[in-house]
Amino acid sequence: MSALKLAPPMEAMPPAAATTTTPEGHATRHYAMRCSSSRFGRAVLTLTPEQRASASETCFGSLLHLKATKINSDFVSLLLHSFNPDIRSLKVDRRHILISEADVEEIFGLRSIGPDVPMTGESHQLKALAAICDMRSGPPKVAALKLLLTQLPPDSEFQWAFILFIIGMLLCPTTKPTISVRQLWSVVDMDRTSTYNWAKMILN
Repeated sequence: MSALKLAPPMEAMPPAAATTTTPEGHATRHYAMRCSSSRFGRAVLTLTPEQRASASETCFGSLLHLKATKINSDFVSLLLHSFNPDIRSLKVDRRHILISEADVEEIFGLRSIGPDVPMTGESHQLKALAAICDMRSGPPKVAALKLLLTQLPPDSEFQWAFILFIIGMLLCPTTKPTISVRQLWSVVDMDRTSTYNWAKMILN
């Protein structure tokens, strides 16, 4: 079993930004996104029929049929500048459009009721996960989870990797190549994952 040595907790963060200056002297911010629906789509295509069936039984099974395969970076930048996280709204043409958990459920097909997704716990609860994912230097990398999807049989361990891969690649990416350590506790109790309010977690 891999030794468990978790890095300090990391918050899910927006895309990393770098600032450059135009010839006219204006500052321009460029965002580097780790969220990639296209890479997620390509990963889904590599799944065997048995793995797809197993993935469809998880809380994120609806995302197997995600239609959007490209993310327009200019549009994402517009959303970032228009979104007010305090009131969960988008400002469009001087109007504030409120975004609710029900909206997230309608878009992604994820639950908007139920208990909150656990974000903390005891390290010993992650020992089973550490036996599958190499976490000796911190939370697993998204690329490592993607590789696991091609190696694991369609069982509960595969479902763990599938859920964490979606969190790190699509729903809650961080500015680092790893998933947030707080997300690891979401799959500690696989029998309860389908009962959590995932829409609330994603919106927050």
